[in-house]
Amino acid sequence: MPSNCIKLVLFAVVLFPGCVDVHVQRYPHTWPALTPLAPEMCPDIAGAYQCPAEPSGDPSWFQSVVCLPGEEAGPRVFELRQPDLDTLVAVAWHNGEETERFRWWKNAQEAEFRFELSAEGIVFSEAGLITMGDPGLLAAACLGRRSVTLRKAADGSLMVLERWGGVGVGAVTILPFPLGGYDVNWFRFTAAAIPSPATPPPPVP
Repeated sequence: MPSNCIKLVLFAVVLFPGCVDVHVQRYPHTWPALTPLAPEMCPDIAGAYQCPAEPSGDPSWFQSVVCLPGEEAGPRVFELRQPDLDTLVAVAWHNGEETERFRWWKNAQEAEFRFELSAEGIVFSEAGLITMGDPGLLAAACLGRRSVTLRKAADGSLMVLERWGGVGVGAVTILPFPLGGYDVNWFRFTAAAIPSPATPPPPVP
């Protein structure tokens, strides 16, 4: 996190201790073990995965990117593709049809489209003004840093580690409030099969 952001977080802690949240989730011991990573090698995370993530109900930035919203009927599945070592594509599947959700490139100039390799896996990160929450319910703008790390587990699940930290201003309806903190969460997307096309209705006699 940039030094200015660290100063802002400390400033918020001193002035608004009730609005600062620190939450660090450790990797759940009941989940399958993480697969070992080869040094300086792009891990293979290609595959189809189920939405929503576990644990259910917790907000996941990655889920909001790769999964189709408001998809109550039918299976919710997304696919990650690695056409080459420098490209990662997220595709959402519904009723046998695919929709490309996002495309990232290794070491791209723009942070929004860039992924990097680390000792933990494939990483997306951005620093600056970060938005959080559903604007219809709880909206927040935070000056800080967010990173999302992807790797697989032994059972083929996609494991996602999301971190964010910073300070900013949130709002419930129109009432602003200061916020700040540091948050670490793990999410698990279990392996899934790509759904087949919907069965057409029988012909009318």
